[in-house]
Amino acid sequence: MSKIDKTNTTLKEHLLQLHPQLEELRKKKDERLKKFEKVKEEIHGILVEIAGSVDIDDGVMFSSAAEEDLSLRKLDDYISHLHTLEREKGDHSKIVDKYVSEVHSLTSVMALDCGRILSEVHPMVTKTTKSNSISDNTLESLKLTIESLNLEKRKRLRKVNSFILIEVWN
Repeated sequence: MSKIDKTNTTLKEHLLQLHPQLEELRKKKDERLKKFEKVKEEIHGILVEIAGSVDIDDGVMFSSAAEEDLSLRKLDDYISHLHTLEREKGDHSKIVDKYVSEVHSLTSVMALDCGRILSEVHPMVTKTTKSNSISDNTLESLKLTIESLNLEKRKRLRKVNSFILIEVWN
């Protein structure tokens, strides 16, 4: 900021001299607010994807903009949190893909309809495309489906083994 000669100017002249600097500060504040809002929206979006619901409580993390600390440190904290959530989202996506592949493998071995089974888990989970659902509920449902399919596979193997034993005895 430039120094203002306080002895030769009136208060009104001081204000006129400060006005461009104030406008510049207002612009910077508005830009920073926009950055905060963008990062918050991205965080909220990922939280919704992971939670599987729009009804999540992220209000604790996001106070109102008027009361909020708009420092660069706070913005960096939000960005760091966003990067952590992006990694978590990527991890969820990889796990969903792995589970879908495992369901596909199990259903093909047992001649079951993979598409039907996956759509029962979640309508957005399919065997041919990347899943749009990476929520904790979807992960848990896929895990339970895999456990159920493995149980069915073991039952069928026991049945086949018992038939083989009967044939061997005969």
